[in-house]
Amino acid sequence: MISNSSLELKLEIGHVLFIDIVGYSKLLINQQSEQLETLKAIVRGFEALVQKVIKPKSDAKMSPAESEQGR
Repeated sequence: MISNSSLELKLEIGHVLFIDIVGYSKLLINQQSEQLETLKAIVRGFEALVQKVIKPKSDAKMSPAESEQGR
């Protein structure tokens, strides 16, 4: 049996995005596939945008005016 003191857990926060395509079930199979591919492209494009816009904390620099405001 593993004791609680020797057990180390690394917790991470996960995010889940639920998206509904209105009328999806009423579409033909090939139309459903097209809509799903369009949705995937939109999500991938958003991921790429986030990577370009948001810098890792190690790269972020604060201007002197911003650092004085935080005091």
